[in-house]
Amino acid sequence: MASAQPSQSNLREFDADDILCDPKSSIVGSGSFGVVLVGKHKSLNKLAVKVMECHGGEQTKERFKDTPDFVYSVMEELGKLQTAQTEHVVRTYGWLTLSCGMGIVMQYYEGGNLRDFLLNNRITKGIPLRLRQLVETADGIAFIHNLPGHKLVHNDIKPENILLTRDLHAKLTDFGSAKLAATTGSTTVRLPAAREMIQFTALYTAPEKLKKVTLRPKKEHDVYGYGLVIHMSLTCEEPYPPTEINTLTNAIINGERPDCDAIDDLKASLENNDKGAVEVMEEEMKRCWEHDPTKRPDITEVRDKFQSLVDAQNPAAILEQVTNCVRQMDLKVKRPPENQLVPIRQFSPRDQTFVTTQESSRPAVNIDLPSTSRDTPAGQSSRPQLMEAAHDVTSPHQQDRSNENSKWVQKYSDSVKRGKYNEANLIKQQLSRLIEGQVKTTAKELKTFAVKLQNAEKFTESILFCHIASDFYEKQQSPDDAARSVTDCACQLHETNKSMMNSDVTNKSIVGDHVIPLIADMRHQIQTLPQVDDKIRCVWEAQCLCYIDHSLDLIGSHQREEETIRDGISLLKRKFGDDAAKYLVYGHLLNNLGVVCAKTSRDEEAVKYFTEAIEARRKSEDSTEEQLKQDMEKWQNNLRIVNERLEQ
Repeated sequence: MASAQPSQSNLREFDADDILCDPKSSIVGSGSFGVVLVGKHKSLNKLAVKVMECHGGEQTKERFKDTPDFVYSVMEELGKLQTAQTEHVVRTYGWLTLSCGMGIVMQYYEGGNLRDFLLNNRITKGIPLRLRQLVETADGIAFIHNLPGHKLVHNDIKPENILLTRDLHAKLTDFGSAKLAATTGSTTVRLPAAREMIQFTALYTAPEKLKKVTLRPKKEHDVYGYGLVIHMSLTCEEPYPPTEINTLTNAIINGERPDCDAIDDLKASLENNDKGAVEVMEEEMKRCWEHDPTKRPDITEVRDKFQSLVDAQNPAAILEQVTNCVRQMDLKVKRPPENQLVPIRQFSPRDQTFVTTQESSRPAVNIDLPSTSRDTPAGQSSRPQLMEAAHDVTSPHQQDRSNENSKWVQKYSDSVKRGKYNEANLIKQQLSRLIEGQVKTTAKELKTFAVKLQNAEKFTESILFCHIASDFYEKQQSPDDAARSVTDCACQLHETNKSMMNSDVTNKSIVGDHVIPLIADMRHQIQTLPQVDDKIRCVWEAQCLCYIDHSLDLIGSHQREEETIRDGISLLKRKFGDDAAKYLVYGHLLNNLGVVCAKTSRDEEAVKYFTEAIEARRKSEDSTEEQLKQDMEKWQNNLRIVNERLEQ
């Protein structure tokens, strides 16, 4: 039977040679499906690949190619989730095939999974933050339960299947694995410790499902698992002590549930809002794990009740908890040496190891990148200049720097041009220490010097000094001022990106793999600055996301660009609600989202976002009348062009 491409989906098949992994550290998780690898793609940068082994002989690879029941039915299911664009379900990019397995390519989330987060005793986890994560998890479950025309059941709700972003927002993952196993005809799953993995899944399985494993998956099963997730969120402990699998299964079937003494102790230690919230969480937990599935609540009901508790919390308290947790987790970007990376094609799902080949430890990777055009529907750029031009000041004192400093600058430039970005960052740290110890230099001088280097088309040197300037601002200014100045540095990096791309489009890899991650690091720097006004922090974070958006547009990475824009919009909405429109950056993000939709042939969505951007721009309070007039002309023109296109 002829296979057909999944409809209404942007999913695509990846070449297994285009995703590179570190054989020593790329396995970051495992489950009943197989393993999760973290890898690097030339245009998508860091991503996760869920790899599953499929048994069935040497013809398995051909079945991937020709059997729609294996690939395309699964991709159709995942595609519906991706197309719907919900913020609390993982972003799926596509799939790849291996000799004896298949991989689902997804966005990588640096916060790990909820189980590891909750069981980490070194992290101080406040009730408001845990409650927010439960709301986001319930929202993801409610989303898949209520997909228009294609309602799904997750069938494996547990803390490992809830991933966390760097900001500790929850993302539901690992749905569809059961369907994958069924469609391949596989009868076994090879795991390092299959018995332990099955036992752990049983902890979150509804009693009626344990009693009859062939029972058709139902929403009530997901709600039961969610009740166990609530228990772990409250106790930060495993729901059951280590028990032989048959004994535990029989106990659950007969009505046994996790011990709640730790919850009683928690309530005794709390006061006011937190204690009241825990009491409601405990009540809903027990409703979710009711033995009679007909008595379990709908997940939307639980979500809405928890959302009302979150709304009653102080947003600043939640943000402070996130900042403290991130600091304690020490979420640093770790980039393995480039010469260690090998294609994911060399990974054996059966042995769960990388098998090196004699041909090459890292073959050349050829990728057809999208066009770098930034034309808007109106035929001109819709991206505003969000920062004023740098002021003319004197060059930094180290302009006549020693030969030693010059040597480090040259080493940095050479490393960047060779794609050795981890090495370049180490050199930057060394040079930063040298400058700090040799001469009194201000952050402003360093940033101005970076601007002059950019104008002289010395782009890698400009990136270096702008990066050092962001560190100096943090040391030399008050936290609120440093937040703005670090955002200025992010803006300058974007301006350098524009100049690099105008000079030579082959600089695309430097922009995508080096400079955009530096801007993301600057956003993280703002997140971790102590004692910054909560509103100021939020606005400058959103501004950094805006610069990442602009730079992704330069390299034609529209999927990542759209996700970045949506993250910025969500960030502002969570903090300010309807008042988000008072801030100029909110309107710009909405307009930019309209541009992305128009460029990807989604004109009706583009009309929606252009209209919202225009309405928001009228309400902004942090811009001049001239800026307002210019933006309104551009955005109204964009709206007109798209409307005309729809009428044709």
